[in-house]
Amino acid sequence: MTTVTIPSAFENEIKALIRAGLYRNKGELIKDALINLFQTKPDLRLNLAIEMYKNKELSIGRAAAHIPYPKYI
Repeated sequence: MTTVTIPSAFENEIKALIRAGLYRNKGELIKDALINLFQTKPDLRLNLAIEMYKNKELSIGRAAAHIPYPKYI
């Protein structure tokens, strides 16, 4: 389990989204936020793969699977 400090302004927004039934919990919301982050900023996915490979958290094959391919392929 990881502990994250969330600014109070975001905390209130997160609680409102959960109360509205859009997310079951903070974890689900954060997962959705990260998925959207990586979809809108594919360069982050590349940097993530490189960093995790350098720290031996991913094999070269798994790191390559994280690299976004251009849309025209």
